[in-house]
Amino acid sequence: MPAPVSIWTSASDGQRDGWTISSVMIADGEPAEIVALVDEDCDWWDLFSETGLACVNILGPGQGGIADAFARVAPSAGGVFRTGEWQDSSHGPRLTGASAWAGVSLMTADPEHSGWGLLVRAQVDWIEIAEGIQALEHRKGRYL
Repeated sequence: MPAPVSIWTSASDGQRDGWTISSVMIADGEPAEIVALVDEDCDWWDLFSETGLACVNILGPGQGGIADAFARVAPSAGGVFRTGEWQDSSHGPRLTGASAWAGVSLMTADPEHSGWGLLVRAQVDWIEIAEGIQALEHRKGRYL
């Protein structure tokens, strides 16, 4: 099934980390929520669970290489944040050229498992959609 490609980022005391996540769903409501399947062994999960804040970057065209770097399946000399252009936000680093960004707050510090991942629920604190930038999609192992 087609899936949006997102990089979730967090920061604290000069430490930044992020992870590529494609298993994502938005649940409309008051407040709106975002639900994701997260690899509990990734380093970013420790930072997100500690800070409780993340910036969800919905990637745009041509940003598949950045997704691969943050998934740790492609090299990024000098660290993952050297791939792409990043700005600080209230919830974590924000990728320039993404199709959308959302600031989220972790709702459950100890989420249940779903399959091999953690079923993470986060409240959407703010969202911004870029004008005229199509979201990057992952289907059948390729970026579209």
